[in-house]
Amino acid sequence: MSAAFALHGQFQGNATALVGIAILVAGGVAIAAGSLTLGEFIAFYVAANLLNAQIDRVVNTVPDLIAGTETLTTLRRILDSDPPVPYSGTRVIDWNGAISLRHVDFGYGGRRLLRDLNLNIERHTNAAIIGSNGAGKTTILNLILGFLRPDAGSVLADGLPYDGIDLGALRRRIGVVPQHPNLFAGTVAENIGYGLPTCGPDAIAAAARRAQADGFIQGLPDRYETQIGEGGLLLSGGEAQRVAIARALLGQPDLLILDEPTNHLDTDTIARLLGGLMDDPERPAILIISHDPAVIRFACQVHRLESGTLRPVLAASPATDPA
Repeated sequence: MSAAFALHGQFQGNATALVGIAILVAGGVAIAAGSLTLGEFIAFYVAANLLNAQIDRVVNTVPDLIAGTETLTTLRRILDSDPPVPYSGTRVIDWNGAISLRHVDFGYGGRRLLRDLNLNIERHTNAAIIGSNGAGKTTILNLILGFLRPDAGSVLADGLPYDGIDLGALRRRIGVVPQHPNLFAGTVAENIGYGLPTCGPDAIAAAARRAQADGFIQGLPDRYETQIGEGGLLLSGGEAQRVAIARALLGQPDLLILDEPTNHLDTDTIARLLGGLMDDPERPAILIISHDPAVIRFACQVHRLESGTLRPVLAASPATDPA
């Protein structure tokens, strides 16, 4: 669609310029030959410019028509497709953080994205998935969270299929830090404690220390009671990222998922954050989705997503760059 917009803009601009040049050349020739007076030519040229302005308004609607058609086509495809069947299990399990994807296939609109994919995340281990943009890393995340169901294969928690599990209870024990944290207008403490109203100031501060956020919070005007603005507008990108990580850690998750955690964090902060989590005897299982060697070197299992399947990558030492 972007290419169509670019081509349309170039064609419209060039066509308008060429028509203007043609009118000037033809008018000049006609005046020189005596078949057209200068006044007649000026009147025609003004009328042509007025007409051209109206034509431009009409032609400028073409990109909107292209975008609208694409949107309607997508909506029609969604309406015509079969709705996903949600998981409906009710069993609440004593989960320890282990997740498995076994022989999973998944695709969108007839395009196969994942093929015979296998992944095992054990308790207290840390794994990483690397791969190019669009390879399906976020799809794997949504499969683990139960927002998507595989077309074939199964997703299991502690060896039990998702079909029989209460996924609401399971998700409450998973901490997710997305690429772009969702913060709201309020204080730092309110953003960290969001969804966990029973957690007090001490627990919030402890989570912030684990997320390497307490240092900058102590430097804010009102510390944990500082207003951060809508969307965390008054925080830098790295500060907002650490607040989101503190929020995820506050719930004491059994599985922590970090989706591109170094978008706004420097190497030293990442080293302190992940190093501290690795040294914590009660640390959750950690899944890192990233392409940054500074993060991947903390993982004991590294998988590369290629051609819809996961392939193991050796990461024997912190200095190894598996990418």
